[in-house]
Amino acid sequence: MISRASNSAPTNPLTTRLAQLVGASPTTIEAADVPKAFTEGRIEAMISSASSGAHGKSWEYLSHYYATQAWLPKNAVVVNIAAWEKLDPAAQKAVGEAARAAAVRGLASSIAEDEARKEMLRKNGVRVEKPSEALQDAFKKIGATMAAEWSKAAGAEGEAILKAYRQ
Repeated sequence: MISRASNSAPTNPLTTRLAQLVGASPTTIEAADVPKAFTEGRIEAMISSASSGAHGKSWEYLSHYYATQAWLPKNAVVVNIAAWEKLDPAAQKAVGEAARAAAVRGLASSIAEDEARKEMLRKNGVRVEKPSEALQDAFKKIGATMAAEWSKAAGAEGEAILKAYRQ
């Protein structure tokens, strides 16, 4: 089973699809109920960030954490195109530079948080490991499947977005 701890939100369609592709049964468990769900055998595994694992004291019910880097938030600056086009070139340049700086700063902050939380897991007896090559390959195949499904549903615009992302 794959659990996504939540605050009463329904299971995310992407994590549901991920669970299906790995042959698991997706379920939503309230964050406060995750330890009990593990001890009762209602769930056997979960997909979570190191931060959520540390905040939820996962060392009380888990022995291993595989650092797949699936939860490193990225920052983006979103601009209304009509407003953007009204800016003079100097303002566009300044906004672009600020956006790039925010992306770099945000990713560095996410990585630092992830490292600190993985260290907390280690200090509390959880084995933090890099996923095996086989596991990484399996996730890459699943990612390719999910990207292809999304691209097909999103049409030509989705294909263009994926193409730009991959460059």
